Order: sequence, then C-alpha cells, then structure tokens
Amino acid sequence: MPGDIKCEEITRADIEKMGEYLVGTCTSILMACDALDLPEDPDWDDKLLDVNVERCKRCEHWFESCMLEFIEADNGGSCDDCLTEEEKDEFGKT
Repeated sequence: MPGDIKCEEITRADIEKMGEYLVGTCTSILMACDALDLPEDPDWDDKLLDVNVERCKRCEHWFESCMLEFIEADNGGSCDDCLTEEEKDEFGKT
C-alpha cells in the first residue's frame, strides 16, 4: 500500500557487526548505522544486549557487558574508570 513504511529486518549478523563496531567507542547508534549501512531501529540498545554489548551508564562508552559492574543507583552498568573508590572496594577492584 502507498505510504506504508517497510522496516528492514535486522539479523543476528547485523547485531554482531554493530556490537563489534561499537565496543571501545562512544559512537552513537545513528552514526554506527550510517557507517555500517544498517537500518535505524529504536530497539538497537535491547538488540545489542543479545550479543552482550552495552553502554556504561556514566561515560556512554560501549563495552562488552562482562566489563561493566551493575550499579543499582544508575540502573545499569559502569566501567572501571567510572566507579567511585567506594564502588571499586565493593567490587574488589582495588
């Protein structure tokens, strides 16, 4: 039908490609979509969790999920560089 918006399907390979591209950067999802020629999707953050990639809630850099410590007050993970001294002690990082 005219006017219908066709959404491109995002594959597991696309998600893995996006995750590999983002880890170690603070690149926005929109910039990554453009660079990788992938469709924009409001659910990229959730999809990236499927391949264990997420942003540090404090500095916005992308990491493998296992590299982040869950901070309840932030409702998400924080990287070692963003942890306070007290948090580092709590997680045995000192």
